[in-house]
Amino acid sequence: MTSRAIPLPAPIRVAFLALAVALGSVAVAYAQTASVESLSSRLDPQTSAAVRSLIESAAAQGVPGEPLVAKALEGQSKGAPGERIVAAVRRLGADLAAAHNALGASVTSSEIVAGAGALRSGASVDVLRQVKAARGTQSTLLPLATLTDLVARGVPVERATQTVLALAERGASEADYRAQTSARGPGEAGRGPPSGPPAPAAPPPTPGVGVPGSPPPGERPNPRPR
Repeated sequence: MTSRAIPLPAPIRVAFLALAVALGSVAVAYAQTASVESLSSRLDPQTSAAVRSLIESAAAQGVPGEPLVAKALEGQSKGAPGERIVAAVRRLGADLAAAHNALGASVTSSEIVAGAGALRSGASVDVLRQVKAARGTQSTLLPLATLTDLVARGVPVERATQTVLALAERGASEADYRAQTSARGPGEAGRGPPSGPPAPAAPPPTPGVGVPGSPPPGERPNPRPR
């Protein structure tokens, strides 16, 4: 019986890609080559050739190929037909290229993947540029991943974007970002820390003053008619 490769979960794939980037371009090339070779055993020849062509085109633009391989294998594992697999890989390649262009030439593969995730969550290319400008020489991986996570938890894209940009602009720590994603629900996630003291509670209404149906001060209520 021929063993069937099982696609890795997305977090593990991203972590592996980040490790390959840290080890250097040779490791990246090896990881991508090993992944591309798995296409031949998992896809039909026509689909495999089309996906390989997309990966080569993406590589020419500085886009990592491993996420594209993973997308193709994910489609195959779900029983998607070849044309749908190729279309999905093409769309992801376009998102990765857009993220790369928005984040700049010095961006890492991990940041490109996170940027594509943010775009797929509904963020605009301009938001990616703003995050990059706010972070300066720091990695955009954490802010972009936080944005994607907030949207996945039900936070509206606009509010998630405002939250992440505010954190990036004030140089927030990793703990600050993680505090946003660890909130219990969408009502709390994406909501920054309070900006000031709580508003004072409204005083209780004075009996007989401003309460509908109350008699004027000093006047006794009329007895109920019998």
